[in-house]
Amino acid sequence: MTLIHLPKLTDEEKSKKELMTRKDVLDYLSISKSTLYRWTMIENKLPFIKINRRKFYKSSDVNNLIEKNYSPNLTL
Repeated sequence: MTLIHLPKLTDEEKSKKELMTRKDVLDYLSISKSTLYRWTMIENKLPFIKINRRKFYKSSDVNNLIEKNYSPNLTL
């Protein structure tokens, strides 16, 4: 049996992973720009952080949005 050793992330690397760009969120959720705009600006479903003119999203907020809207498929 072979053990695989994964490198430990530094605090700096962890902080990079905590924020997602708009493109990251679009790709991760497979949604359109207009849907992301609606969720952030109109429906306030997904909070964002504005740095200069760029918006960033916390990965924990994105995952919380998924968990809140998760619905198991009950049909068989």
